[in-house]
Amino acid sequence: MKNIDDFSRYEEALWKLPVSRRISFVSQSPCDDQVVTQQALSEEDDAVWGIKSGALMVKLIVESDGDICFIKSRRITRKGSGPRLVKTVRLLEPIATHLAILLDLGPDEIRRLLPGHRFSPYFELLCRVMERIAHVQPSLHHWRTFSDDEAEKFVRHFNKLVRLVRKKGRGQEVQSALDGWRRRMRARTASSREYIDQIFALYPDVFSIHLNLSYCMQGGVDTLVWKSPFTLRQAKAHLAKYDRFLREHYPVIGHLYWREYGSQSGYHFRVVYFVNCSIKSMDHRVMPLLEEHWRKHITEGWGRHYSSRSARYRHFGVDRLRAHELRESARKALVNDLERHITQVDFWAFHKEGGKCFGRGQAPVALLQAMTGGVRRG
Repeated sequence: MKNIDDFSRYEEALWKLPVSRRISFVSQSPCDDQVVTQQALSEEDDAVWGIKSGALMVKLIVESDGDICFIKSRRITRKGSGPRLVKTVRLLEPIATHLAILLDLGPDEIRRLLPGHRFSPYFELLCRVMERIAHVQPSLHHWRTFSDDEAEKFVRHFNKLVRLVRKKGRGQEVQSALDGWRRRMRARTASSREYIDQIFALYPDVFSIHLNLSYCMQGGVDTLVWKSPFTLRQAKAHLAKYDRFLREHYPVIGHLYWREYGSQSGYHFRVVYFVNCSIKSMDHRVMPLLEEHWRKHITEGWGRHYSSRSARYRHFGVDRLRAHELRESARKALVNDLERHITQVDFWAFHKEGGKCFGRGQAPVALLQAMTGGVRRG
């Protein structure tokens, strides 16, 4: 990123990004050939949504002032008696919505579903606070049912909790953790943008291939217990073999990749390849071939893929007055597309174990080298 203000605007936009789905495929047979494979919706989607809701709830609390929970009087009428005022709990939106989403799953279940992950500092703060108030957590589920004295007691305790979250959230420990989190995100985003800029400076016709590559999880006797058929070392070897295949058959000028892991979906790669279309005809018909190669030849039937897509970005063949304008428009379109692909889940949680989970190819080679048969490395 060019400056802090630029990243601040970008960070605010990330909070509004929808949570991407993690799709897992479950097989009952170790000799699976996709005929008996069923697609299962993963609970990891709910876990990531819970992380985002918890982090956003803390963010709203830390950045606000005053009470968030208060008493509201409501007039009710019953048969045989006159109207009377009842005190009920009022919790500001969207705090109430985020709290309900988080409580449906719970921090412990989120950690179980996403082992080896590091979570947003705001979510980590919320987990520590909830551990301290474990004895009153049940009341958080039923706050809408409290009235009169129970309502007043709940409001008093909840606002005390809010003040604790504000104090901790504005403290040095959490703010330092947030700064480190932002530096990591800013460095990754700046690195990706710089990489794309280098590609656009050298290649006027770029074909991008966005792949979501994963594996079929092996189901046991109890289908709720799933097991990944491959280790991290094998998954890395598969991606390296797939990378060699693309570079042997297409003029690849660069790539970016992200690795994720979940207890139900196993290892999952999000990969973006850039192909030089100036020296090879490329179109969308290549996507089924690439997906089939991953499934059948790289993983020997265990590989899966979903939501893959491709796009072409061109900025030549126009008059010189508009050349720069169209080139910049194409570059921004690719950057925006990639940044959504980069930060869908990783903004709230990323896999910290098993080595680097984000990477990019080497700096793109000059167009002249590629056209004259020079070594092409991403």
